[in-house]
Order: sequence, then C-alpha cells, then structure tokens
Amino acid sequence: MKLSTLIFFVAAAQLTACKSTSTTDYARTNGEQLLLDSGSYSALIKRYEDELKEASSHQTRAKLANVHYLTGDAEAALFQLQQIPESNKNSPDLALLQANVYFDLGRSNLAEQYANTALRLDGKLGEAHNLKGLILADRGEISKAKQAFESARIYGHDDPTVKNNLAMIAILQGDYTKASNLLMPLVKSGRADQTVQANLILALAKSGKTRAFSQLLAGEDGDIHLAEKYEVLRTAKALQRYRPQTDVSLQTHIPLAATKQPEQTETNEAALQPPPAKAPSTSLPVLKALTQAKTLAPIPAGIAKPDKVGKAKQPAIAAAQSQKKAGPVPQMQNRRGETTKPETVVATNVAPEKEASKHADPLTLIKRRLQQTRDAQKIAQTKKAAEKAALTLAKKKKARKTKNHRPSRKLVTNIAFTRKPGGVEYIATSDFNISKFETLYLKKRKKWVFDIHGAHDFSTKRKRYLKEGPAESIELGEHKGFVRIVLTMRDASVGQPHVSIENNKLIIRWDA
Repeated sequence: MKLSTLIFFVAAAQLTACKSTSTTDYARTNGEQLLLDSGSYSALIKRYEDELKEASSHQTRAKLANVHYLTGDAEAALFQLQQIPESNKNSPDLALLQANVYFDLGRSNLAEQYANTALRLDGKLGEAHNLKGLILADRGEISKAKQAFESARIYGHDDPTVKNNLAMIAILQGDYTKASNLLMPLVKSGRADQTVQANLILALAKSGKTRAFSQLLAGEDGDIHLAEKYEVLRTAKALQRYRPQTDVSLQTHIPLAATKQPEQTETNEAALQPPPAKAPSTSLPVLKALTQAKTLAPIPAGIAKPDKVGKAKQPAIAAAQSQKKAGPVPQMQNRRGETTKPETVVATNVAPEKEASKHADPLTLIKRRLQQTRDAQKIAQTKKAAEKAALTLAKKKKARKTKNHRPSRKLVTNIAFTRKPGGVEYIATSDFNISKFETLYLKKRKKWVFDIHGAHDFSTKRKRYLKEGPAESIELGEHKGFVRIVLTMRDASVGQPHVSIENNKLIIRWDA
C-alpha cells in the first residue's frame, strides 16, 4: 500500500513538473503574442528597448517601431524606422509599416511612395492596396481609389473593411443604393462594427429606404425622432474630400483602449466615437501579422452609434437639426481601429471662429489652420488658372487675327461643281482677287483650258473625276505666272461656257 502511494506521488510530481516546464516554454516562445493579444504595448516597448540595449538588431527595432505605431505614436515609430539602414528595408511588410506611419503623419506623398514599394515587393499585399486607396481618396482621386480597394479585395484583405471602403466610394459618387447593398449583408451577418452601421444608416437615408432605416434603428426612439433623423440625413450633403486628423505625435503611449477622443463643440464636427483598439492576432517576426484594417467612414452627424442592429444610444437631435445643410461629417478608421476626423467646412450657423477656438482642442486648431492654408492655396491656384486661360485666349485671338490678315500666297484653294437654275457652274476660288484669265478650247481632246494669271500654285487636289455635269474630270497645273485649270468634257457638243470674275472667284457656267 505504501509502495503504490509512493509511486502515485512520484508520478504526480513528474506530471506537475512537465506541465510547469511546458507552460514556461510556451510563455517564453509566445510571450510577444501574449502581450499583443492582451494589448500590453507598454510591456512590449520596454521588452524591445531592453533587447536593443543589450544588442542592436534591425528586426527588434522594426518590432519596436510597429508597437509605437499601434499605440498611436507615429513620430516615435518613424524615429525607430529611420535608424534602420535603407539596405535592410527590403521587406514588403516593413515598407507597408513605413507607409502607414507617413500616412498617419499626414505626409501622403511619402506614404504613397512606400505603399508602392510594398506593392512592388509583393503585388498581392492586400493591405497595401487598401492603404493606397485611402491615400487616393484623400487626394480626391475617387475612381483610382475604387480600383485600389477592388484590388485589396481581390488579394484577400479584410472583407468587411474593403466593402465599407467601396461603400464609402459609392456614397461619394452618389450611388447610395449600391452603398447600402454592400453594407447590409455585413450588418445582417453580425460582421459590422459601428463605423459600418453608421455608413449604412446614412446610405439608407440618402437612398430613400425608409423601412430599412426604421428597422435598423428600431427601439431606439419614437417615430417622431426617427423621422427627424431621417430628414436630417436625407437632406445632408456628403463632403467630397477627406483629410484625416493625423497629428498623432501629440498622443501618448497609453494603449488605445484607455484613451478617449476629445469632445468637439461645433455641431458640424459631431461624430461617433470609435470602439476600443483591438490588438493584432499574431506576433511580429512578420510585420504583416500585426496589421489591421484602415477604413473610410462617413459618420453622419446627429445620430448615436448603434451598439448592434436595432439598438443604439440616445442621439443629439438638436445638434443634428442645427446643421441640416452642413452635411454628414466623414471619418477615417486607421489600422489601429481608431477613428479620426477629416477637415470640415464650418457651418454658417455656428459661433464665430474666435469664440469656438476657446473651447477647441489643439488638434482642431491645427486642423483649422491647415484648412485655411489649403483654401488660400486653392484661391491662388484658381486665380493662376484664370490668368493662364485669359492669356491663352488672347494668344488665340491674336493668332486668328494674324491668320485673317496674313498676305496672300496667290493660291487657287478650291474648285467646286454646283447646279444652278438654268445651268451648271464650276467655281474656282483663290486667296486673292482675280483680275485676269485666258480661255482656250482643244476640240480634238474635248478639253476647255482656263488660265488664272497671278496665281502661283494651288492647294486643292491636282485631279478629280466627277460623276455628274458636263465635265468628267478637273485637273490643275502650276505654271510660271499662272495656274491652269483643264476641264475634260464628256461630250464635244457642249457649247462655249460663260466665264466671269467675282472678286476671288472664277465662275465657269454652261446654260442648260
């Protein structure tokens, strides 16, 4: 009995030791993944910084840059990326990370450059196509942005993200039915986040689908409030160009789940707040595993963000009514899942800018200054384009005037056959006034010859065959001091023509 008990305890101890060793090995091997899944970015940053103190590694520095980016500190991420030599940046995932960082910093040209680099290294990188679509949409190149999003979908990028972006493009193009058709299956299948739901609400209102609109917001408010929301969104005008709020250098290193968006006081900047950031699903030996979706999202003002289909928070109807004409405020959702606001046009019914500035956060003030700068640049470009157009028009008028008054080249420019009452005419036109001509009839050859003196050459065809009239062909020839016109007749019985001059025309007429 004692022996069997001893054997049991020894076996149990061995199993416990094996389990402990297995857990330790798993934690050591998958430590990065566990920290990522739990959103412990601060611990990851410290871990990578400690590793860099012990030994500098480009791979570790890239991991550190990515975690900084996931916390919203794009400036710190860029600093770490700049420490990696260009010769070591031959990875499509690293190029994509750098593109995302530059995009968040508002440097769209560099973001596009590195997105193109990522696609050159791996043309099937769906997230790179999606990011390029965001850059093009921000620039206002809607058709090209749509092509980029479709490529992202072809290469397997997150389907709800891409469908939402394509729906955003459809909204920009005024195709609200297509937008709602793209988004409705996501809501019905439970794959829609708050951004997708808000976009769907806007698309349903703009496309006039009142029943679907009411069903989506059923149980939230009374019929009166729903009608008010519907009318606000139906008459709103979507902004046509987007610029995300990208000055992320002012953000902290706190994980996004613990951060909150600042409140906006202007009614035309009311918007849905984003859901907490979701940690990536895999570790960073391959940066691709840490990427999340970037999504375009026009969030309509005046409605609350729905928690799920048929249930939403209380809306700010009064604020929405005060900006019926201001239009829904579009937003962008970046790779980390946070939603950033674009620059908007301040509505005329809000307080003066100075009064609003007292309550605005620094990012909003920076955004306004950037908008003012862009407006000034746009006015300057418009003025420059108008001046250029006026100069071009003046040049054309001058060229036309010069052409009309240029000296004659002494050319016979055309010979036309026409039927007139009581006969037919052959009219030779020149670029000068004809003063002298000679006529000769070659009876055996059945040819009438007309010499226009003073003409040096001709600009019409040398010989033509005619299907009707007394002459079967017309032939011209240049000679010294005159141009000869030869009419070969079909019938020798045709009599002598009447020849006359009218300014720059020689008229040859046969009566019927």
